[in-house]
Amino acid sequence: MDYLLKPISYARFPEGGKQGAESRRITRGRGGGIVRTTAGHLFVKSEYKLIRIPLADIAYIESMHEYIKIHLTAGKPVMTMISMKSVEAHLPADRFMRVHRSFIVNLERITVIERFRIHFGDNESIPVSDQYKAAFQEYIDKNMVP
Repeated sequence: MDYLLKPISYARFPEGGKQGAESRRITRGRGGGIVRTTAGHLFVKSEYKLIRIPLADIAYIESMHEYIKIHLTAGKPVMTMISMKSVEAHLPADRFMRVHRSFIVNLERITVIERFRIHFGDNESIPVSDQYKAAFQEYIDKNMVP
């Protein structure tokens, strides 16, 4: 953020506004759910706290209207108010893939793929939608042992 002190020069006014707007755009998602990534971690705002989530602990991310639910490999899911598009932009593309309008998966956490349904454990599975099937099939083909 930037601030201006009176008296304000004309040259300084647009510069201060631009700097403040850019810092807010980079660090805030829709609804104030802060998303930042550092080496191997994601920071999100949830329940009035800033929570650090290791990327390796994320199984998948689920969209729930205005919120997202980050499902972890251990522990309860973390909910935050941010768009899927914003979260997807902050995740490494080589480890995470959008497979449905409502789901982003951690490719390293997939245990079984059955008829374009991704399984993460005994009772957790999510569908791969037609819109994302081609990209997901390309990932499978690239990583499948012949």
